[in-house]
Formats: sequence, structure tokens, C-alpha cells
Amino acid sequence: EEMCREHGYTFIDNEPLTAEHEDKDLVMWFDHAYYQPPGETVTSNGKNTYQMRLAKNETEAAQMVLASSKAYSDLTIEVSDFVNGTAHIAPVVYYGFYFDDVEGQSIVDPIPVLDAPISLTAGKSQMFLIKIKTTADSPAGQYKATVTVKDGSGSEIKRANFYAYVWDFTLPEKSSVKALADVGWWGIYAADPQLYSGDDGQAYRHYYDTLLENKMNAYNMPYVGEAEFESVSGWQREYIEAYLN
Repeated sequence: EEMCREHGYTFIDNEPLTAEHEDKDLVMWFDHAYYQPPGETVTSNGKNTYQMRLAKNETEAAQMVLASSKAYSDLTIEVSDFVNGTAHIAPVVYYGFYFDDVEGQSIVDPIPVLDAPISLTAGKSQMFLIKIKTTADSPAGQYKATVTVKDGSGSEIKRANFYAYVWDFTLPEKSSVKALADVGWWGIYAADPQLYSGDDGQAYRHYYDTLLENKMNAYNMPYVGEAEFESVSGWQREYIEAYLN
């Protein structure tokens, strides 16, 4: 602990905060992203806040979990920017989509972006993922954000501090590991048949770009419309070369 303090590391206070309209029936806790608590987990792990740790030019995420013995509807989850002096890092919030009865439990698999109010089932937990990305220019040090949960009327019923500590070194732009993954065209478009009406491959491109953002390549480059079946010339060449580069 003494060595950490010498290098500027800041420890956090785990004491829970009290929301303006605190709802004691609602339980909120945090944990590392690699844990996958089933939906039947409704008891807090005791972590009333969390501190992510990441380098400059890195992506990191941690999870927040809500649980209650009663149902809620139209809950709004808000996470402020992570602030360190004048430096700000904007977060992205995702929610866990559960598959029921996986060996008797409800398990998260897809984690879509949270872009609307969400409901909470009585006797079940709901996992959320809070993700940030630093740049090579992000100042090192402790960043702090605020997580709030609001009910359907807009009243704040849960509040917590959330932290990110940025180490004073930078990860290279070029990946140091060769990583290749499959992005199943059929899987993407079978999940939403409306896309078959013709989105010119934009959904696939979104998946592909998300992998690139996390320093992974997919087997097949995205293309627009029938570009892959036509001669490689003009804008098609520019499009393909942009991904090759």
C-alpha cells in the first residue's frame, strides 16, 4: 500500500452513498467485468463502488448489478463523465441480455448498448456494463464518475461513486497479439429479419468496427451492397484499402 501511494495510486472509499429519494428495496453493487453472476444472484457482494484500472490508450469496463424483491419499470441508468481535473472521459453503458434456464440459471450473453429505460424483474438481478476508453493524451491519475438510478418519474433512487485510475504509460496503437475472430453474417441478420430488407451491410460493418476498436480482426472485411461482387475500382478500392490499412 505504501509503494502504491508513492506512485500516486489513490484508494477509494467503499461507503455507500444515499440518493435523494433512496429506495432501500433496490440493491446495487459493482464488480469486475470478468464475473458473470446469474440472474438469480440477488445478494450484494459488498462492493458499493468500484475502481477500474487501465493504461493510456486502453479500453476497460466494469459491471454494475441491480436487484430487488419487487419489480420496477422505466428505470433510467445515468453515468456521468469520468473527471480528473479538466480531463473528461465519456462512458458507454451496456445492459446484459439474459438467456433463461442455462443449467438451471439465467445467464448473460449479448450485451447491447443501453439506449432506453429498462425494467427489473422481481427476484432477479440485472447486470450493466460501464465501459471507458482512454487516449494516448489522457492524463494519468484518478478519475471519478457518478452512477445514478432514476425511477419512471425521474426521482433519483440510487447513487454511487465510480472510479477509474489511469496508469502513466501508453499502450501502442499496433496490437502486440495476432487475434482473429469470426463475425457471422448469417447470425447477425437472422437475429433481426428486418435488416434483410437491405442495410447494405452496415450491421456487419458495425460488428467488424467494434472488433477493430478492441484490436481484433474478423475473417471477412465488411462491404457495402454488392461491392464484393463487382470489380475493385474507384470508391470500392478506397473502401477496401481503408480496412487493409
